[in-house]
Amino acid sequence: MHPIKLAKIFLLQATITLVLASFHQSAPHQHIELHAVRHKSLEEKNRILICPGFGYAAAGYISHNDLVPSLVQQGWDRAQIQVLNVNKRDWLKVFLRGMTDINFWKGNASPTRPAFRWYLDLIALEMRKFRAEDEDAKVILIGHSAGGWLARAAIGFLSGEVEGIQKLIDLKNVAGIVTLGSPHVAPPSSVFDITRGALRITNDNFPGAYFAPSIKYLTVMGCSIKGRGLAFDSYLFVCGVGDEHGDGFVPCCAGHLDGAIQINLEEVGHDEYGFPDFIQQWHDTMMEQMVYSNKEGMLVI
Repeated sequence: MHPIKLAKIFLLQATITLVLASFHQSAPHQHIELHAVRHKSLEEKNRILICPGFGYAAAGYISHNDLVPSLVQQGWDRAQIQVLNVNKRDWLKVFLRGMTDINFWKGNASPTRPAFRWYLDLIALEMRKFRAEDEDAKVILIGHSAGGWLARAAIGFLSGEVEGIQKLIDLKNVAGIVTLGSPHVAPPSSVFDITRGALRITNDNFPGAYFAPSIKYLTVMGCSIKGRGLAFDSYLFVCGVGDEHGDGFVPCCAGHLDGAIQINLEEVGHDEYGFPDFIQQWHDTMMEQMVYSNKEGMLVI
């Protein structure tokens, strides 16, 4: 495909993706009174790293009734939670850095290539900070939207598993990965791949729950919003079929991993996984699998 035509297609889809993200993120948050349920088993070594989705900024996960305050209400100390330092402008790097990479133009760019490497390096940086604070830190990576598959790519490609790529992440510090409304299935060849091959290559190298059982995987998807209007267009970009059900942004059929614990939620939108009335539907499973099961002498059934 001619580079100019490819650039136009990419910019069009990237713009639509950013508009959809902004549309979802600007939706008013319903005010809900929160009541903390403290988990006494939480230790200082337990950490959470939130990985924002494409077009999203760290600030969007900290606002009232969103993921960070909801986690605090579930018993986490705010100091245990870090949101990857990403702002909306950072996502322009995907195109600006990718445009100088021939593999990006060919749709065969690994996530370690320039378009997405900056994001993987941010994850590695935060993981090193956690380890510097506590060598035995156990980190749960919670990835929203594209942040889910990018978290998988980071612990795969930067953990010393791939020859020639420096080890920046110690898997001993990874307790698990939780993905919220994340596309895990690469789009078919008939659809322009906005990841330019990065998701497909991640799946080829680290399919499904690749590091299980030592690292736990939990995929959470909203599956009740029919593909109409903006949802139809978004589902079409993700899986090639617009007439699906999902969370209004990612279709349910693309949101799970083989070998992962899979939870489907009803009536949840793409930005609502961290809302108080929805977090309780997946948080306890995360705790059972990724916190309780890491405590000596504790059996999770």
